[in-house]
Amino acid sequence: GFLFVALMCCLIGAVGMVSIKAITERSDGLYNNQVQGMRLMSDILTRFQLIRVKLRDVVLANDPVAIEAKINDIKVATDTALMDLEQFKKLQADKHDSDLFAAFMEARAGYVKVRDSIVNLGRRNDDKVAWAYIQGTAVPPVAVYGATIQSMLNYMVDKARKSYEESRELESRATLAMGILLVV
Repeated sequence: GFLFVALMCCLIGAVGMVSIKAITERSDGLYNNQVQGMRLMSDILTRFQLIRVKLRDVVLANDPVAIEAKINDIKVATDTALMDLEQFKKLQADKHDSDLFAAFMEARAGYVKVRDSIVNLGRRNDDKVAWAYIQGTAVPPVAVYGATIQSMLNYMVDKARKSYEESRELESRATLAMGILLVV
């Protein structure tokens, strides 16, 4: 009798400990992957919007010194976004994440062509052509890139929600196991 109860207590305690360890691992993964990924992608979104404003400023400026200053601001924001992308790439946990990142990078490539074209038109102070480009051909790649950034953020939020729900389920099991252990 006593040996059976002792063995049951050990088994239930082990289940509780395993569940608590799994919760800790999920919490670490939630922070290290989803939260950090959302922070990086949010920073990339912010820089994307900043660069859009700076591109407009390049076209509006007429002074070559002012134009080059705006272009330099674009370069700084781009370089920082590239560093964020390198960090973000390291967070890809599975093939689905890698496939989404590859699609993101493809959308980014279209946007980079547009960004560079606007910079070149601004440098030449070819405002009329630049505005026609910004309002025409440039719209789809820029919109796709912006939507892709938002899709990445939405995916990470959804993934974080699922991880949270799984942790809650593990917590319930651990609580039940510990409750049974206390009763026995």
